[in-house]
Amino acid sequence: GTDYIALIFISMGSYFIAKQKRIGCLYMGIGCVSGFCAALISGQVGFLIGNAFQIMMMTYGFINWQNNRETKSDKSFDRPKSHNRAFGFGQEPRTYP
Repeated sequence: GTDYIALIFISMGSYFIAKQKRIGCLYMGIGCVSGFCAALISGQVGFLIGNAFQIMMMTYGFINWQNNRETKSDKSFDRPKSHNRAFGFGQEPRTYP
């Protein structure tokens, strides 16, 4: 049962993170804790280590989410200005004689 709980919560967390919602980090954390328990019960050391790492990353993301949002003035994921110039975005169209 804990593996299905992990599947559901990790899927929900991924969806909410894709929608830029902080609650996604919490759902992913719950899913990883459930996955950690399932790995502990079945004795899978690799999954224990992987889930422990994911739990730490989701905790870090949840705590620092607001700090990252305050430093970013625009909520969209814009390309850096140098990238725009390199590929010709935001420039007048070229005219040829």
